[in-house]
Formats: sequence, structure tokens, C-alpha cells
Amino acid sequence: MAEKNYYGTYAQFDTDDKKEAMMLIGPDNPVGDRYRIVIKESEDGDVAWLYNKFDKPVGHLNQKITQDMKLCKARGWEPHAFLSFLAYSEKPDPGFYWGEVIIMAYSPALNAPMATFEKKLMSAMAEGTRPNIDFGEGSIQQIVETKGTWFPTDRVRLPKMDKHSAMVKDQQNANERLIEESRKGNKGCYAATFVFYAVIIVAVLYGLHSCGVF
Repeated sequence: MAEKNYYGTYAQFDTDDKKEAMMLIGPDNPVGDRYRIVIKESEDGDVAWLYNKFDKPVGHLNQKITQDMKLCKARGWEPHAFLSFLAYSEKPDPGFYWGEVIIMAYSPALNAPMATFEKKLMSAMAEGTRPNIDFGEGSIQQIVETKGTWFPTDRVRLPKMDKHSAMVKDQQNANERLIEESRKGNKGCYAATFVFYAVIIVAVLYGLHSCGVF
């Protein structure tokens, strides 16, 4: 908890089963998306879970981050996260999906400028940008003074992957962008998404027909 009115860090999350992993792989959980952080009790103690915009749990954070989240909530802050990337590791068997999120929490006095800042953050992350969000008082002051339009220029590198791990996604693809725009009410993108899936279905049916399936 480096700053008295702000908390920001990159944090690893893990998935418990294939159901969570499949949700993260799909277009309903694009890079840059925002997640609620919910503290849940377990046999091994409290655990911080990530919940997506459809109110589904998709992964959990480690004990250190969970403790930080509890402290944030005790201060009256509402911690939340943004998906940075999703990866897969085949070791240990039988393999598992994991990733990183940006976590932020701050004093309610910062809600207005941070709301604007977070829109810029989500857009940047969707393009694969990994900004440094370990803000000191000077950076927070810039966000306040610019009403959230200031954005950091420093970047954070992706963690190194071993030979048993691979990146699944670290930015939004065209299909995810179309789906997100259609959900915002963009009729043109909705139509494009429909056409996109129609083309895929036609291609699959043509392939099956060429193979003599029907």
C-alpha cells in the first residue's frame, strides 16, 4: 500500500477449472475488460476472486494480493481489475490457464478523474499496451489536474514465459472489438458481427459438404 489514496499493481491470477478458462478464452472476456474483485471465504482462508461483467467468477488472486484487497476495502475503496493477458502452461500436469490483471483501488475523492482515466486505460490495454500504473503522488496529481486525460508513457514488459507456457491473448482481436461495439449499441458493428459468424458457418458447412458429410 505505497500511497495513502491510491493502490495500483499488476497481479497474476489463476483459474481453477476448464469452465473458467473457456470463459476467459472466449470473446466475453476481452483484454482490457473490467472485473469486480470479491473476497470469498474458503477452507484455506479468504480468497480474492475476479468476477466479469456477466457476474461470473473467472479466476482468483494469491494470498498477498487478497490481503491487500481486504485492506483497500477496509479503507472504503472499491478495488477492481482489468485483464492484461491470458496464458497457458502445460506443466504441472494436466496444465492450467493463468494470466495477469491490472488492479486499482483509490479514495472515493478520485472517482471522477479516475473514471475518465480508466476509459483511456481500457482502450490502451485492448491494443496490447501495458502502462506502468504504480503511481506516486505526482502522477495522481496529474490525473486530477487533467480530469483524467493524462496517461503514463512508461511501459511494463510482459513476464518471460518458459518453454512449457504460451500466450493465449494479450490484446483484443477484430471479432472481440466488433462484439464489444455491438454491445454498446453500434448497429453497424452488430451487423458486421452477424455477417462474420454467418461467413464462418457457411465455411464450415462447405467444408463438411466437400468432405462428403452431406
